[in-house]
This record gives sequence, structure tokens and C-alpha cells, in this order.
Amino acid sequence: MLLTLLYFSAASFGIYIGHLMHKKNKEIKSISKIQIAMIIFLISAMGAKIGNNKEIIDSLGTIGLSSFLIVSMAIIFSIILVFIFKRLLKMGDGEE
Repeated sequence: MLLTLLYFSAASFGIYIGHLMHKKNKEIKSISKIQIAMIIFLISAMGAKIGNNKEIIDSLGTIGLSSFLIVSMAIIFSIILVFIFKRLLKMGDGEE
């Protein structure tokens, strides 16, 4: 509960600061650099946490294979559905 309150407070503070800056028509150019640095830090922290988990590291091959199959099937069926709908829409227009 305390952690949720911390997240909500941080988000509210950011929204308030952004609102004040928008009201004064100020633009902080360094904000994008700060955002990129925080994203890199977040991704690094997540990677360290995953790398520290032996169970995940041991099952990395299975996770990779499952991910590959899911992505491959999504791409294949997306292409098939595009062709099907493309033909259906052309048939409705009377153009062939």
C-alpha cells in the first residue's frame, strides 16, 4: 500500500510540475535527456533482476522458443488476414 502511495505521489508531482511549466509556456530541453537516462537505468535494473534469477536464466531457451513461435504465428496470420480482407474489400467495390 505504501509503495502504491509512493508511485501515485511521484506521478502527481510530475503532473503538477508539467502543468506549471505548460502554464508559463516554459520548455525544459534537458527533460528528454533525463527521461532517456531514467529509461536506461530502469532497463538496466530490470536486466540485473532477471539476470540474478537462476530459474529464468535456466529456462531462457524455452522462453525464447515460445516467444519466437508466438511472434511468427502473429506475423503469418496478420499477413493472411490482410490478403483475405484485401480481396473481400476489392470484391465489394466491383474492382478486380
